[in-house]
Amino acid sequence: MYHQAGLQHKQILLKKVADTSINLFAATAASHYAASREVSQKSLSKELAEFFLYDTQENIHPTSSLAQSIFTKYDSKVYKIVKRILNGEAEWLEDGIIKNLNNRSS
Repeated sequence: MYHQAGLQHKQILLKKVADTSINLFAATAASHYAASREVSQKSLSKELAEFFLYDTQENIHPTSSLAQSIFTKYDSKVYKIVKRILNGEAEWLEDGIIKNLNNRSS
């Protein structure tokens, strides 16, 4: 029982380090993918990468105020991106997904 509290604190710290590392790896992969020659010219590639990086930054360094985290200056940009996605401008993201799922079930 004596070491249990210290161990719990170390486990929480280790989880935070692991989560941050995973977020940074995903952000790096998304940035690299968005910058690739074949993707960088596609509609919404830059905007989606910027949003993902912003979201990753918020996960690593959250804003201090709850009101700031709910209503951000980025909300209008997100709304515009979502509207464009729903209008079909990012269908290139879906290329190969259904085909790959069908191959697994065979």
